[in-house]
Amino acid sequence: MKKTQLSAITYLLRLALVCGVTLNPQPYFAQRPIATEQTIVANLATADEEQRLALLVDLSAIFKTRLTPARPHTIAVLTNLLQTDAVPLIRTQAARALELAGDSTAVDALLAAFKTEREMTTRKTILYALASYPGPQITAALLPLLNHKEQEIRATAAYVLAEQADTAAAKPLLDLLRKRRKEADAFARSQAVRGLGRIGFQAATPLLLEALQNDKAQIVKREAAIALGWLTTEPAPTVLSALRAATSADDPYLREAAQAAIDKINNHTSL
Repeated sequence: MKKTQLSAITYLLRLALVCGVTLNPQPYFAQRPIATEQTIVANLATADEEQRLALLVDLSAIFKTRLTPARPHTIAVLTNLLQTDAVPLIRTQAARALELAGDSTAVDALLAAFKTEREMTTRKTILYALASYPGPQITAALLPLLNHKEQEIRATAAYVLAEQADTAAAKPLLDLLRKRRKEADAFARSQAVRGLGRIGFQAATPLLLEALQNDKAQIVKREAAIALGWLTTEPAPTVLSALRAATSADDPYLREAAQAAIDKINNHTSL
C-alpha cells in the first residue's frame, strides 16, 4: 500500500481515538488482498506503526470470515501488542482483533491489559471485546466497574453486562438504575434497563415502570418499554397503562418501543 494512503487511514483512526470512538477502517483496505494469518503475524514483528495497523485490520478481517479460532501463537502476539505497544491506536486495534479471535484464552490477556491501560478508548475497546466471551469470570470482573469513577467505564461495563445477561448482575444493575440519576449516566442506565430485561429479573418491574414514566433520558425510557415487554408475561394493568401512555409520547422511537411491548405482552397473555 502507498505510504500516503496509509497516512490518511492512520489520521482518520487517530481522529477517532481523540473523539473517543472506535473506527473500523476495513473499508479503506477493501481492494487490497489479505495475507494469511501466519504471514500477518510473522510480519507484525518487524512492521512500523502504520504497517502494524494495516496488518491488524487484515487479521480482524480474517477472524470475521471464519468459524475457527485464532492460533495460540496469534493470541500470544496480539496479547504482547495489547500489553506493550507504545501506540494507543495499535493497542486498541489489538484488543479489537482479540475480540474477534474466537479463543477464550484471550480473556486473561484482556483483563490483565485493562488493569494497566490508561487510554480511555483502548480501555473501552477491551471491555467491548470481553462481551464476546461470556462467563462468570467476566461478570465478576465487570461488576465493580459499575461504580467506577469514570462515567464512560460505568456505561461500557453496563453494556457488556447487559450483553452477558448473567443473573449474577441483576441486583448490581438494579442498583445502578436506582442510584445513577444524572444525565451523564443516561447510557449506563439504559444498559442497566436492557440487562434487567434480558436477564428476566421480574423484581425490577416497579423501577422499570418508574424509568418509563419519569426518567429524563429518552434512551432510558425506550429500553424500559422494551424490557417491560419481555418481563410482563401475564395481565398487568399498571404496566399496560404506562405503555399505552408512552405510545402518545413525542419521541417516535419510544412510541414504537411501547407499542411493540404491548403487542408482546398481549401475545404472552393470549397463549
